[in-house]
Amino acid sequence: VYTTARRDDPLPQVSSFSDPRAISEIFAYGLRNVWRFSFDKSTGKLWAGDVGQNTFEEINVVERRKNYGWRIKEGNQCFSPRSNCNERNLEPPFETYGRQGGGSITGGYVYRGSTFPELYGKYIFSDYVSGKTWQLNLATKVTTQIFASVSSNITSFSETKSGELFLIDLGRGVVFEIKRSTEEARPAPKSIKDTGCFANPAKQTVIGSAEPFKVNAPLWSDGARKERFIYLPDGTAKVDNSDVDLWKHPFGMTLIKNFYFTDVSGSEKIVETRFLSKTVQGLKGYSYKWNQDQTDATLVGDSGESLAINAVVDGEEKQFAYKYPSKANCQSCHNSSTPGPLAFIPKQLHLGANGAAANNENQIQRLFDKNILSSAALPTSNIKPYSKTNLVDSGKSYLEVHCASCHNTRGGPGLGVFSFSSASLAGGGYCNVKAVSGSEAEPLIHSSKPLESYLYGRLLATDSKRMPKDSGPLNHKPHLDAVAAWMQAQNCN
Repeated sequence: VYTTARRDDPLPQVSSFSDPRAISEIFAYGLRNVWRFSFDKSTGKLWAGDVGQNTFEEINVVERRKNYGWRIKEGNQCFSPRSNCNERNLEPPFETYGRQGGGSITGGYVYRGSTFPELYGKYIFSDYVSGKTWQLNLATKVTTQIFASVSSNITSFSETKSGELFLIDLGRGVVFEIKRSTEEARPAPKSIKDTGCFANPAKQTVIGSAEPFKVNAPLWSDGARKERFIYLPDGTAKVDNSDVDLWKHPFGMTLIKNFYFTDVSGSEKIVETRFLSKTVQGLKGYSYKWNQDQTDATLVGDSGESLAINAVVDGEEKQFAYKYPSKANCQSCHNSSTPGPLAFIPKQLHLGANGAAANNENQIQRLFDKNILSSAALPTSNIKPYSKTNLVDSGKSYLEVHCASCHNTRGGPGLGVFSFSSASLAGGGYCNVKAVSGSEAEPLIHSSKPLESYLYGRLLATDSKRMPKDSGPLNHKPHLDAVAAWMQAQNCN
């Protein structure tokens, strides 16, 4: 199987096996990044999950001497060019799905076991980003989720001689066996009132046992102001911070985050509340959209939602579409490739340049006094808050907070190539890193011309190439200036 020819590749780039330049060793053509293929025990057909570029994931039945379209097409849509592409001799995918389902397919197997008769003959596959696993009916092409999304990064499947399947999780380093559950999954509450986490929803007042906290470097969310709380139900263990730099979060812990915007009249309104809960299946995220009356909020559906916003951001009136995340969006960041929730971690809660906030509050001590943390010991380091006087460190903080949840050494295929974890940022070595996109390859950063670098371009993008993934439409110029300063400090030739 042959995928995409590079500029320096000696193999000819042809679109049809009828081309006299076609090489007989190539079994099939036009596949972008097959991530796991398998043969059906019964039919012998070759099934492949093909990871998409920006928009679609593909499932293909790979047959000899067929061209599956990349990079002319991604899924069933034109990719290069974006419209009116030449589809002659291209084999369409068997099935596709978009970003509402995830962001990186992991191909599996056609189930031929006996433990689950209802799955027999169905194609079983997962998504590395969303953690979801589906069955695909080969006759009707109807896809059904097998079990609830879990905080897992499924990178492969394994099949026994009898046709039973195992799932392999890279982040945790474990192998899962599929078993029938005897418990029914409890659906998330449909409204904020039903969660029991707000004492007075009409005033957006959380229950008294939810403890507020702040972070050093908050994620940019189109300029929204945020309030954060941690809630440990009665009987829940404390957050174990005996290892001051690697905390262990207990089952039952819930983080609550409210999002507010201020309109041109100076009136502030809440638009969203997010919950992130630690369960036996991992971290689970839910988003709630507040009504216009500010009296209640309803659960956002699996595909996410949007809201037209007219607000003052960075001192200017802005009109934009605010995005409410889907469950897959939540899972793309909060998964087993990260050490825990992105906000409630030692480096974020160890406030200020020296561990103290502007009002000299020692937040670690307060959370210990409130029976949230098991120890008052301070972490050995922290993420530096944004500072106009230290743009280089501010650029590091931006990259670690916004990018390292995916781009880290545990982040799966390709993501660790340019890691933005704190250890990687401290070590440097970005000058020789190539950013690969499709058949293009260029340096990740340009120190002398940072605004022309690949990295900067991805931060500015307004289409599916935008980074961070799932971010809103507005950029924050101070953040961009900080990243540019960090690139200049790398002193690449």
